[in-house]
Amino acid sequence: MELDETYEGFYEEDEDVYFLEEEYSTSSLLSRCTHGTLDSVLYNLILTVSFAVLQRIVLTLNFLSYSTRHLLISLLGSSLLFLWDIPRTVSITMISTVICFVLFIFTPPRKFLGWIVTLPTFAALIFLETTIASDKFTYRGILMILSMKVSSLAFDLSQNKYSITVPEILGYLLNPSTLLFGPAFPFTNYRIAFIPQSISTHFWSALPGLLFLLVSLFCLLVSSCLTQIVYPEEGILRQFGDAQSFRFSHYFICFWAQGLMSVGGEESPLIVHPHQVELPRSLTQVVSLWNIPMHQYLFHYVYSRLRHLGSAVSIMGTFLVSSLLHGLNGQLSLVLLSLGLLSFTEKRLRDRLSSRLSSCIRSRPCSSCSHSHSSSSLLSISINALFSLLSVYHLIYLGMPWTGEVP
Repeated sequence: MELDETYEGFYEEDEDVYFLEEEYSTSSLLSRCTHGTLDSVLYNLILTVSFAVLQRIVLTLNFLSYSTRHLLISLLGSSLLFLWDIPRTVSITMISTVICFVLFIFTPPRKFLGWIVTLPTFAALIFLETTIASDKFTYRGILMILSMKVSSLAFDLSQNKYSITVPEILGYLLNPSTLLFGPAFPFTNYRIAFIPQSISTHFWSALPGLLFLLVSLFCLLVSSCLTQIVYPEEGILRQFGDAQSFRFSHYFICFWAQGLMSVGGEESPLIVHPHQVELPRSLTQVVSLWNIPMHQYLFHYVYSRLRHLGSAVSIMGTFLVSSLLHGLNGQLSLVLLSLGLLSFTEKRLRDRLSSRLSSCIRSRPCSSCSHSHSSSSLLSISINALFSLLSVYHLIYLGMPWTGEVP
């Protein structure tokens, strides 16, 4: 009787009851999803942040020698590998690879060191991709990061860009801040972290990392919860929501990696620009800003080194390396190939339209615009908006391989 009196007013209008129940169920679903999602990553978050903090502490120990601090950081990374949820054989293989690389790079000549190191490294990735079931090959990303570091370091050393010691190599390849999630930034970024700083400077410079970690968790909640609730259950908006869920899971990893780097004492530009991916000017912008360190690696160490063989070879070589690093997956490779062809076609089309109409409508904004119709003109705004909408639609296609649907 008491229960009926409490909810007496809710039964006066059936429509009101419906909306109250719908609101309650939505909020309850969001709450459960939030708690479940955060609980699922709590251990890994604490583990990785703890090792990043330990790395920062090692950087503050200026009374230790330069080499000793590098070795301590490499030991931290090795310990993190064994604590992470990957097979121990993989951890041993990775550490053995690093040791073999260290021994190999000091064997002259260095002229072809980049290719001599990179080709066997990628061959090993192909071997693992083809011999291990994809559902068990869950440590692909870790090996990808290590492969990119080894490759970029080998190419830099082949050109004598800098001198390096064994402790520095071990620290760079195995530092816990970038070992699991990357990014594969240049060695020079890692070396800068060892510039002596005061304790207070170390403390304040680590705070932005906490902000990045919070943004990362927000992206995770958007990916796992909000996109499943906000969008309808079917139709193109559902497809957009599924693709957006995939994109925000990518932002989650990127900002997590950014946060670990900052907490661990290593600074780098932003890994991803979500606002420019969600509201892109062009597909070219999406490709270049989706994963900036990856894009820079592919441009500097693959495309640029194959350019003398012609545009077709350099573009195809870049595509093959990108597909290999992301995993030899047919659907993913098709998406990467499609994005490459679509962005190339869009760029050529917009360049021609820009010249024909003398309008600022190229894939990238003009650095110094001399067109008759500037970027603020109605013509430029209209055409750029149409291409932006087209790019947003293509982003749905980008996310489809991870939703089990075909757009």
